[in-house]
Amino acid sequence: MIDFALMDKYKKRLGRLGGVNRRSVSEMVIPFAVSMLLHIPEAQQEV
Repeated sequence: MIDFALMDKYKKRLGRLGGVNRRSVSEMVIPFAVSMLLHIPEAQQEV
């Protein structure tokens, strides 16, 4: 959990910048998608 009282006490701010992590996400999605494609027959047998 985020302690907002401590953030106020130490004058810290919480923010978010859109799109900052998009390259890292795409680097993870591509190998995961390929891995999923390679294991489709195994996944179908489990269902």
